[in-house]
Amino acid sequence: MSKMVIQDERAIAWIVPNAPQATKKNLDRYLVTVDEIERLTGEKIPVADYAKHDKPAASWMIPRGCNKG
Repeated sequence: MSKMVIQDERAIAWIVPNAPQATKKNLDRYLVTVDEIERLTGEKIPVADYAKHDKPAASWMIPRGCNKG
């Protein structure tokens, strides 16, 4: 499963296996670039080219009040 978040001029993406060890605690292990998602899916993601190649060192913090964490 892939997941992306695009916010302003930034993007973050993960490819997460459907496995018991794929937990929120281990999420950083599955970070990839948006470019990798595009190559795997063949889809064009509407984000600036420079953001497609950035891979953060860690997942972003969950914003206060977000119930999706």
